Amino acid sequence: MTHKKLIRAITCGVLAASAGLAQAQPLTETFTYQGRLSDNAALADGFYDFQFRLFRDAAATALLGNVITRSNVEVVDGLFTVTVNFGGAGLLFDGDRRWLELSVRTAGSGSYTALSPAQEITAAPHATFSSFAGFAEMAEASMGDLTDAYNNGSILDAASGPLQILNSAGGLFDPATLQLGTNGGGAGGALIITSSNGNEAVVAEALGSSNSGNLQVFNATGTPIITAQMDGSLNNGGYFNVYRRGASGTGSSVGFQVDGNFAGNESTHVTIRGDANTMTFQTHVSGDASVNLDTDAINATEMLNEPGIAFQASSSGAVLTPTAATVDIIDQRTINCPSSGYVLVIASAEAQVGHILGADTTANMGVSNASGLLPGGQDVELRIPAILPSATYDNPVMMHSVFSVNAGANTFYFLGDQNSTTGSFSIFDVAMTCLFIPTAYGTIDAPATWGGPDLDQPSQRFGGLTAAQSRAEIDRSIVDNELRIQRELAEMRARIEEMERLLDKHEQQ
Repeated sequence: MTHKKLIRAITCGVLAASAGLAQAQPLTETFTYQGRLSDNAALADGFYDFQFRLFRDAAATALLGNVITRSNVEVVDGLFTVTVNFGGAGLLFDGDRRWLELSVRTAGSGSYTALSPAQEITAAPHATFSSFAGFAEMAEASMGDLTDAYNNGSILDAASGPLQILNSAGGLFDPATLQLGTNGGGAGGALIITSSNGNEAVVAEALGSSNSGNLQVFNATGTPIITAQMDGSLNNGGYFNVYRRGASGTGSSVGFQVDGNFAGNESTHVTIRGDANTMTFQTHVSGDASVNLDTDAINATEMLNEPGIAFQASSSGAVLTPTAATVDIIDQRTINCPSSGYVLVIASAEAQVGHILGADTTANMGVSNASGLLPGGQDVELRIPAILPSATYDNPVMMHSVFSVNAGANTFYFLGDQNSTTGSFSIFDVAMTCLFIPTAYGTIDAPATWGGPDLDQPSQRFGGLTAAQSRAEIDRSIVDNELRIQRELAEMRARIEEMERLLDKHEQQ
């Protein structure tokens, strides 16, 4: 069966009647299509399947929307009527010209035959665009001058006063008013959401004075609880506040603050504030001043620089070189310190001395942070006197000292230096411990540097401390620690006062 050219006639009266109801019941994109179908020069009778395609051009090359199928449509004396909806929410029929192509087949069998040429759709389907007319009338009445144009997008021009979208009847969450327009001063645009009690709930505005944006969220009484704005310092940056109370009350009301460009130096400054304590994180300073916390805010298990330990033990050791010119490494250990602080180094071993009657057998041992140097106070001597008979003598040895360290890898050495040219020193069962300690709570006196085991050196102390000396050292330790605490508290107060001054300055802005 061959199909002749379709003769199309759209019933405009149906669409016109619907258009008159646009304001009360807005039109959909559905329209009625009536046509006459001929089959081999005779009017068709029976049931047919139809397909409708919408095009942007007369050549039917630029398809719009979906292909619409209407199956098993009854055709009587060539006449048929169907409804068609291409969707698009008013975007397909927007005022530009459109063409309709129809394909047909006997119901349920064969392939579709396209009827050509595509037919241009007359003005009636564009009546769906009139469903927006009610909004235009309302806007024009409330704003005085509103134009609604379409040129690859829609533009609403509020020439005088803001555009207001109302929901007077209530609804989802009872929204009240959405305003689009100027921010009151006419310097920039704004979006304002007003709560049901008439107060502003959210304000997003463009500040004409700085050409920057500003966002504010308000509580039920109209007091800001969140603000985000440009930092007024050099090179700008962002500034963010979360308030912990309204404008009233003592102290700053800002609970959480992030300044992306603190004091114009492009460093970030974070402040967390409560009624009793204020904590800060400052990237523009280094060391302890970069973080300010309450005295008891953290303990060792919560810190990255808690005490740490490195240990090594071995049944073997070393044989010392019988010459005073050579310092031998008995053992060594490296500890990776997370910050500056102190390392307690402890070394122990068994020293097996091969002694020969008639000459002293001597060696100095100690711990050091240099591989070839025994520091003052660490060159502790082990001596087998000359008058003792030739034999092998076993002696336990233990050395320790405290060293100041910087962050990173620090290596320490257990050293031995045989001074005698006779006899021998063999070192066994060596153990070495390095313990990192981040904080000193008392005084630390480094051993004086001296050149050798001269017993007349004044830096050596014999017999331990007297009771008076011990009490004096304890008292000094307590005083030093209290002075350190007071000094750090004074520095912290000064930093907090400076931060409060800056916070108040930003709040006033």
